[in-house]
Amino acid sequence: DLMLEKLCELGVDEIRPVCFERSDSDGPDEMPDRWQRIGLQSIKVNRRLWSTRIFTPVDLESLIQGCAAISARIVLEITGRPTAPALDPPPVLCAIGPPGDFTPKEQAVMQTAGFAPWRLNPGVLRSETAAIAAAAVLQHQLDLRT
Repeated sequence: DLMLEKLCELGVDEIRPVCFERSDSDGPDEMPDRWQRIGLQSIKVNRRLWSTRIFTPVDLESLIQGCAAISARIVLEITGRPTAPALDPPPVLCAIGPPGDFTPKEQAVMQTAGFAPWRLNPGVLRSETAAIAAAAVLQHQLDLRT
């Protein structure tokens, strides 16, 4: 909930939870009503005209199929580049792993799907921290372009 709240405050337009092999969630049907309330609160917090859209959790393959039109794709990895990759204009799809990191199979699927590996810092971040930090850095980079 805290991660969703902070991503909404940062102005993330869409949040697409993914059930990875090492995810802590109970399955793809899990989406508490409070998530939608958190998304709606972003209108008040950011004085925006739209709310952050929070999707129902899906598996990795469904995410990739559902986001086929998004060409700017990055994945946070400890072995990735220390600077953000050059990005196409928004939207940007940023994959953040579950506790315990991606499995080798998931890493291979994302590499095949064109995700560029990116490292925020040399340490290992919790998923929530990584998501918030990545959103802030990406928002800043996109703001610099305008």
